[in-house]
Amino acid sequence: MTHLDALILGIVQGLTEFLPVSSSGHLVLGQALLGLKQHSIEFDVVVHVATLLAVVVYFRSEVRMLIADSLSALKERPADVMDANQRLVGARLTLLVIAASIPTAIIGLGFEDLFEQLFSSVRAVGGFLLVTSALLWLTWKRGGEESSAPRYETLNVRRALVIGLAQGAAIAPGVSRSGSTIASALLCGVERRSAASFSFLISIPAILGAVVVRADELGAIPADQYGVLALGFASALISGLCGLWFLMRIVNRGGLYLFGFYTAAVGIAALILG
Repeated sequence: MTHLDALILGIVQGLTEFLPVSSSGHLVLGQALLGLKQHSIEFDVVVHVATLLAVVVYFRSEVRMLIADSLSALKERPADVMDANQRLVGARLTLLVIAASIPTAIIGLGFEDLFEQLFSSVRAVGGFLLVTSALLWLTWKRGGEESSAPRYETLNVRRALVIGLAQGAAIAPGVSRSGSTIASALLCGVERRSAASFSFLISIPAILGAVVVRADELGAIPADQYGVLALGFASALISGLCGLWFLMRIVNRGGLYLFGFYTAAVGIAALILG
């Protein structure tokens, strides 16, 4: 892999990881239709760590709140922690993140081999991109008005489980993780900014899990690849932060459905050309 390859792939990974267009779907299409080569396991792990760091940096206030309130909640009763009106918002949010992660893990571990076969099918990707489009279009006029801060009281365990199922479904190439989770949250009645923030908070354990699984396959990294990996990391981190900034503003203004036109166009093209 050249430095230019690392730069381009890092930017693409950083943007498509967070924009609701399906990074896995674009990877399959890029390999099949444009002749792009699949990058190494080392590069895959590095860019995933970069996107994980992008989420933590962008949502650093929420992450600090989750940690601080969860530590304080150790002295509280579980029922008090889950009270939407209580002061330890971060502790309640932590439990909701855990709840959402359970169905995601079950689907990811239980159906990985099944969906792995679809990564060789351009038409399957095209079909799943159309599913993503339908979900995005359903969010039109959902989620209330534009807000300056998230209102996490609109989240509960049932809604968290539904959002976690949507995140698990994104194991299919062409189904956008951010698109499916934000859309499912909005359709469940969660306020816009809370839907987007929660989507990315639950991505932290999901991405971390993917990194751990892939890291187990790592081999020795050649010395001449250090610079390439560093460039891929930096480009994925910066583009990921830009992608998060952009999407949060689009979602808050009720424009998530607009991405559906792009995924529909790409999906139809994949069905025709596949």
